Amino acid sequence: MTFRPQTATSLNATSNQTTFPNITSPFGVISPRAAYRDPVNFFVMGDAPYSSIERDRFPHQVENIPSDADFAVHVGDMKGVDECSSNGPYELVSEAFLQRRNYLPPVFLTPGEWV
Repeated sequence: MTFRPQTATSLNATSNQTTFPNITSPFGVISPRAAYRDPVNFFVMGDAPYSSIERDRFPHQVENIPSDADFAVHVGDMKGVDECSSNGPYELVSEAFLQRRNYLPPVFLTPGEWV
């Protein structure tokens, strides 16, 4: 997936080239063109593991995060209706990521529930 901010670009009608304005930051001048040159690949998962079947499969899903991912995100919602007062799903998810931390890209875990 490639993300290029549409609001930061303009089309130069005479040369047919996209131009990017420079951004001034406390660290100096940043060229957005350089920042968005390469595509960013990421993996997103969530709404799992809800059931015993999903809990059994979850470690294998983590193992199958693509090796070319720059980062991975679990967007939360890990508990089924019968687990509202349990931390088990959080522990299972964090343990699955921790066991594979040497083989995974950076992982962002956003715990949260619909309950």
